Amino acid sequence: NAVIMGRKTWESIPLQNRPLPGRLNVVLTRSGSFDIATAENVIICGSMSSALELLASSPYCLSIETVFVIGGGQVLREAFTSPGCDAIHLTDIEASIECDTFMPPVDVSSFQPWYSSFPHVENNIRYSFVTYARVRNSANKPNSFQNGDPIDGNSNNDGLEVDRFSFLPKMIFEKHEEYKYLSLVREIISNGIQKDDRTGTGTLSLFGCQMRFNLRRSFPLLTTKKVFWQGVVEELLWFISGST
Repeated sequence: NAVIMGRKTWESIPLQNRPLPGRLNVVLTRSGSFDIATAENVIICGSMSSALELLASSPYCLSIETVFVIGGGQVLREAFTSPGCDAIHLTDIEASIECDTFMPPVDVSSFQPWYSSFPHVENNIRYSFVTYARVRNSANKPNSFQNGDPIDGNSNNDGLEVDRFSFLPKMIFEKHEEYKYLSLVREIISNGIQKDDRTGTGTLSLFGCQMRFNLRRSFPLLTTKKVFWQGVVEELLWFISGST
């Protein structure tokens, strides 16, 4: 992968930690006196557009899979408004800390929450990791999944066009909370214990399973259905009698 950063962000990295290992470091600067091109895995570009153009050309395009923009404020502002920005990965810190550089707010009309971790606590400061994914379908309709995979927007699915979100890393993609339900259903179908029931249809069941949802930024989809009153009474009496 490659990381793009401004000159001040580069200088804020401790000397012993730069360049960031395992990645191609791209530093944006217009200063003619700033010369670190001799460092390994470091290149200098004058602008975001020239950096992206360079990374898209040979030989970089043969080895670079994903480009990450890591700061500072002006560089992030330019990246957020770029149509090439597919996702935003950020750390949400629940504390008031004095800062001199600020990132722009996430445009929720262009990006939707994909994943939010449960809060962590370090040095009495709570923080969580959040991922936003760009909404590309024109109608902003919710994503559809089939067998645990998002349905191809080009497939014939009752006219519903959805995104594949293939740009997300696999570990982030599968943390979408929809997968909690889909994975549990798959597990029950594959390893559930079959039992007879009074309807004659039979059931597959697993005990001790649970799903946990983070309600800080979203709420799971709830569904309801109409049930005839006699059926409600029969089920109620069935449970009261202990015949569950």
